[in-house]
Amino acid sequence: MIENIPDNLKKIKICDLSAAANCNFKCKMCFFWRPQKNDGQTMSISDWKKLILQLEEFFGPDLLINISGPGEVLLLKGIEELLLAAGRKFRVSINSNGYVIDDTAAKIITDNIESISISLDGVSARTHDYIRGMPGSYSAAVLAIERLRKKSKTLIITVSTVILDYNLDEVIDLVNWIERSEVNGIIFQAVSLPNNIAYDPMWFKNEFKCLWPQDTEKVRTVMDKLIEYKSQGSKIVNPVKQLECFKEYFLNPQLHIKKLRCEVDNVLKIGSCGDIKICDFSQPIGNVKISPLKEILASELAQEERLKAYECKSPCHLLVNCFHDNGGE
Repeated sequence: MIENIPDNLKKIKICDLSAAANCNFKCKMCFFWRPQKNDGQTMSISDWKKLILQLEEFFGPDLLINISGPGEVLLLKGIEELLLAAGRKFRVSINSNGYVIDDTAAKIITDNIESISISLDGVSARTHDYIRGMPGSYSAAVLAIERLRKKSKTLIITVSTVILDYNLDEVIDLVNWIERSEVNGIIFQAVSLPNNIAYDPMWFKNEFKCLWPQDTEKVRTVMDKLIEYKSQGSKIVNPVKQLECFKEYFLNPQLHIKKLRCEVDNVLKIGSCGDIKICDFSQPIGNVKISPLKEILASELAQEERLKAYECKSPCHLLVNCFHDNGGE
């Protein structure tokens, strides 16, 4: 581990590797499946493995590596090699829709990582399949959970659920299903600006209004019940304060988001082409295929972009899904 790390980098505990360059779903709240312009070639497995060594040198073994999307990470050619390399150095988690987790994939996962989060947006196939744009996706997710648990009793399995208008009636039933299952927990996200579309602070009133929960009384009832469940020790992972944020956000998004501050010190994000950004909407501060990680993070540009993020007052809906209170109270 490198000594004399700048104080602002010592807070980084998670590195999010957006290794997934493709997706097999067409989710209603994500348009990563649309043709997109890449500014460069995606990282090869060799590139990711070199980065793993740099991360170990810079941060030491306590860093959590999250290998994620927005696409489906298990579609990445050579994913087993990457999981093995990362798992030797760090605790590793991945996000998946579960669709390609057969017995072989389940063994690869359970042999190499600490935790996995499976997307599940309802208790019925009709709801989940519609939201995820893939027939059979609900059955595949449930089967993936069963396969993973059969392979390992120690793997941490969570379910990741996006709260939006279409599944609001099933959120509480889903929590009850989780409580009865062998899943370790459920992590909620509030629907926000969809991936791979132009920035629009009023997205929830325009083209994507259909995603936004319209019944305010139902929102209050559901969110209050989630808060009650969490307070009673349920498997909900989100802290109470974040659930309260969700409620306020759904009832008054324009007012709520102005109260939040971007937590740029906690997570290091590296894109599928190797770019590092302080903010999803800012310019890259460097590319790990071109420059050493330590030079990028200590650069003047990195400091400038961090300062911009600290001082940013833009109405960014992405903030609502940050864990604003990791204490869980």
